[in-house]
Amino acid sequence: MINLLPKIQKEELEKEERIKIISILGIIFFAAILSFNLILLVLKILSSNKLEIQDIIFQQREKELEIYKIKDREKEIKKYNLLFSDILNFYQNQIDVTEILEKITNLIPENANLKSFKFKPLVEKDFIAEIFLTGFSPDRETLIKIKENIENEKSFDQLNFPVSNWASQFNIDFSLSFKIKK
Repeated sequence: MINLLPKIQKEELEKEERIKIISILGIIFFAAILSFNLILLVLKILSSNKLEIQDIIFQQREKELEIYKIKDREKEIKKYNLLFSDILNFYQNQIDVTEILEKITNLIPENANLKSFKFKPLVEKDFIAEIFLTGFSPDRETLIKIKENIENEKSFDQLNFPVSNWASQFNIDFSLSFKIKK
């Protein structure tokens, strides 16, 4: 193609063409930068959402772990509470044998004495223990006094005083048994 235009017009046309090319390239460059910025913005939003989701999941798992720890502690506390209640029951159900022995020795007159004392705990409804005693009485009157004292004690019941205790009048080896009420 032959260009018959004067040189000035040719230069103007070339100038216009360069301006068009530069403006197209500028628009393309601007569009590319804008697209790149929009892509970066979308990536930022997506990554922040994923980060927030991961943070929420982490917090939920942390709470679950705390719940498991709390449940483990609750189990441990329950175990110790059972142990302590068993220990408390054990101590509350203890029978003070020294108190019973002291009560018995107060019921025995001074001129008589005990030779043996046997304590047998009971699980009966109305009684906590059974006592077996053997002893020495110088005479029958002291033996009668021992029997009366034990019969008159309100916490003692079901006195068993064998007939063989009455066989001798002096220097009597006696035996007896009774139950202690609750």
